[in-house]
Amino acid sequence: MSACPQCGAAARPTDKFCNACGTPMPRTNAPSNPAAPAYGAPPPFAPPAGPPGFGAAPGRAPPRCQMGHEMAPGASYCAQGHPIALDQIQFTPDPYPGAGGYGAPPPPAYAPPPPPYAPPPAFATPPPPPPAFGLAPGAAPAFGPPGAQPAFGGPSVAMGDTARDAVPPKALRGFLVAYATNLGGDFWPLTGGRLTVGRAGSAERVDIALQDPTISSRHAALLVDAVSGGVTVEDTASTNGTFVNDEHIGFNGRRDLRDGDRVRFGAYTTIVKVMGRV
Repeated sequence: MSACPQCGAAARPTDKFCNACGTPMPRTNAPSNPAAPAYGAPPPFAPPAGPPGFGAAPGRAPPRCQMGHEMAPGASYCAQGHPIALDQIQFTPDPYPGAGGYGAPPPPAYAPPPPPYAPPPAFATPPPPPPAFGLAPGAAPAFGPPGAQPAFGGPSVAMGDTARDAVPPKALRGFLVAYATNLGGDFWPLTGGRLTVGRAGSAERVDIALQDPTISSRHAALLVDAVSGGVTVEDTASTNGTFVNDEHIGFNGRRDLRDGDRVRFGAYTTIVKVMGRV
């Protein structure tokens, strides 16, 4: 056993450094050819060289480690493996002091003044509201109770006869009923306009087709007034004539019909049902 020349701690002959203070041990009794380390043993410690900027500056005392041992210039560890003391580290000066982060550009020497205060724009008058659905711009609505104000603040308009008389041109105004072939009755609606009556199966295209050989291909026509609800029958040059309540109306003649009148086209009899205005 040997002792440390620095602190006197006991050490083995193979120790290179004191286990207490880290002082290098003399190698007087060390073998000339030391044995190679066993397999898996760590290599002997070698202090790495410090990065640029570490160590003492020219003309200053040599740097020391955290344990107070002297260090070689430019080294980061002493001979015992202790790192350099923090107060001995020489840092490179920051080229942008106070920039707030690595690589940030320096603040401009001149900052432009803020723009002058601009008052907010004056309140604009809102655009007029759109017209009511289905009305042209500027037109007043024609519905609602008398004296009521329409939507969007428009002028009040009372409902008149014009709006009440707006009837669809194809409004239902009655029926033509026949019981010749069907005891339950066959029905043909009478809508506004001109409805032609003829024989079923003929080449002529008619609105009311009746199945009877005594009816001409274009026998007659029924004129229906969608507004008043009036129905008029007109003979259109038929071969076997048109009759109202068994009275012949004449060749190309016309006759106004009332509810319940019997209209006969040749030998085919029908009944007219007229619907009055509600």
